[in-house]
Amino acid sequence: MNTYKKMNKLTFLLLLSISALAQNKFTLQVTKNGLSLNENYNEKGIQLVIPEDSKFYCFGEKVILGIVELDDRETYEVKKKLLYLKYRDELEKSFKLKGKSAADTFLYYEIHDEPELKNFRVIYFYYDSYLINSGFNWWSSIYDGIHNIVITKDAIAIYNFYIQVKNGELIKIAFNL
Repeated sequence: MNTYKKMNKLTFLLLLSISALAQNKFTLQVTKNGLSLNENYNEKGIQLVIPEDSKFYCFGEKVILGIVELDDRETYEVKKKLLYLKYRDELEKSFKLKGKSAADTFLYYEIHDEPELKNFRVIYFYYDSYLINSGFNWWSSIYDGIHNIVITKDAIAIYNFYIQVKNGELIKIAFNL
C-alpha cells in the first residue's frame, strides 16, 4: 500500500510539473496608445501566467441598440432574420450620424430566456472596439476608455478584467476573476 501512495504522489508531481511547463509568463502593457502582450515579465504592466494556445480578447464599451421583448423562443425564430436586419440598419444609421463607417463593426445579440417568468428578451448591441488575437508577442493600437480583457483556454475564461486607458496610458485595472 505504501508503494501505491508513492506512485500516486509521483504521478501528481509529474502532472503538476507538466502543467507548470505549459504556462508562459507574459506582461500586458499599455503605452503610447498601444496594447502589447510580450513574453517574460517586465516591471511595467500587468504580469500574467498564460497557458499555451490561449486566446486574447479586448472588448471596448458595449453599446446597446435595442431590446426586444417577445412571447417565446418560437416567436423569435420566426422573426430572427427581420430583427437582425432592423438592428443592423440601426447600427449603420448611428455610425452615419457620427460620420463613421460601420463596415467592420459586428452586430451582436444576447438572448435572455426565462420560461418560468414567461419572459423572452433579445438585446442587440455592438462593441465600440474589439480585438482578438490567438498569438502572443504583438502590439495593437488602443484608445482611451474602459476595455474588458478576457483570456481564454479551451473556451474557459482564465482572466477577465477591465483596464482604463487615459491619454494612451494605463490608469486603472479591476479584476473580475
